[in-house]
Amino acid sequence: MTVTSRDKTGSDTKQLAFLNTEHGKRMVIYERELRTYAKTNMIAKVYAVRTGDPNKPKWELEFKLKGGEENALLVTSLNKPRQFKQLNYMVEFLNDLCPDLSDLVLGLIKHR
Repeated sequence: MTVTSRDKTGSDTKQLAFLNTEHGKRMVIYERELRTYAKTNMIAKVYAVRTGDPNKPKWELEFKLKGGEENALLVTSLNKPRQFKQLNYMVEFLNDLCPDLSDLVLGLIKHR
């Protein structure tokens, strides 16, 4: 589901996508949007979230956007959380996808 807010002139100001996950309704962000947010310096924080089996964890990315109240989960074009087997793969992905991020500080969340 996508929610669009409009300003007084009727033009779109913010487009947010939400997805029902096992942890409730979540705000999501797609890779193409992530590139735009990185270029426009709208990313406030990046979080690596450990999910799955403690013996074989997988990592997901969440982003705190400037002016936003909740974290947005990075999803694929199939609306599935983008998962990484290792943290170093996640960092390489971020460096490739968001070369405009000047300072990357990654917060770790053990389980969601």
